[in-house]
Amino acid sequence: MKKYILLIVITIVSVSVILIFGSIATAAESVEVYEIKAADQENTVTSSGQLTYDSVSDISAENYCVIDKIFVKTGEQVKAGDPLYTVSEPTDIEKVPYSSSDLDYLISMLNVSDIGDSIVEELRKYCVQRTVNAEKDGVISAISCTENQVVGKGSILMKLSDSTVLVIPVNINETSIEKVKVGQNVNIRFLAVENRKFKGKVARIADEARQSSGISGKETTVEVVVKLEDNDKTLRIGYSAECTIILSKEKNVVILPYEYLRSDEKGEYVFVARGRQALKKYIKTGTEYKKGVKVISGLRSGDKVIKDVKDIRDGDRIIIDTGEGNA
Repeated sequence: MKKYILLIVITIVSVSVILIFGSIATAAESVEVYEIKAADQENTVTSSGQLTYDSVSDISAENYCVIDKIFVKTGEQVKAGDPLYTVSEPTDIEKVPYSSSDLDYLISMLNVSDIGDSIVEELRKYCVQRTVNAEKDGVISAISCTENQVVGKGSILMKLSDSTVLVIPVNINETSIEKVKVGQNVNIRFLAVENRKFKGKVARIADEARQSSGISGKETTVEVVVKLEDNDKTLRIGYSAECTIILSKEKNVVILPYEYLRSDEKGEYVFVARGRQALKKYIKTGTEYKKGVKVISGLRSGDKVIKDVKDIRDGDRIIIDTGEGNA
């Protein structure tokens, strides 16, 4: 008889345990978690620009003159002493039958008047021809004059650039410029060159800021010149480039994605999974990165942070959903 009573008691206890744990399991919230992992991180800023030559020199007219003959083309390599163009210049400005102010007026009218040729021929009577040569090796990066054109003193006729140094000027927002330093490494990606990254360094930072048009409207930026270190012959002047400046590097940083971070009157916090329980933990954060914020204290590598905490409270029972993996 005692044997049967003992069996009945064991059965009742077993059923009760099953019902209790079944009830707990039903009440537990199913959650997804993100496992914290320490890794090396880079703090960067990215901007776009176009590939161009460095050390551009302006070649200007020394006097009022007529452009007679142009010997070079845009993009042409030249050496010191190579002829660039010839001009006809007045031998004595006092003998020209126009005052300086008249000459300024005539020069401005030559581009819109049909009598330009006759004025040019009249001016040539008081001129001598002179050939202008390149003062250094380089490449003709721009030509802003044409043959038989009359130009004023100081007019920029050509631009001579150093062909051995290629740069990419980019505009950096004023909120990030204080972190940019000369010598910082730059990762460069050209839209025209797939599956390849180029290396560069910050060469110069402008002394003055300026306003420029951005995606969100007008913004204040500072020009930063990035020097290309990989001088590849396949690259062409004018190629569009995306430059990522590496502002700093840190090793073994614990990063928390922004969407997991919450805050209240006490500070910033997260919910972490401890076994079958959700625990609220206050944390301290630091440097912001593209993928998240650095955790200074409160979390460590291996901690599991709960993804969606809208209906979670401190101490709630949870079941970790392992079907979808980490976020």
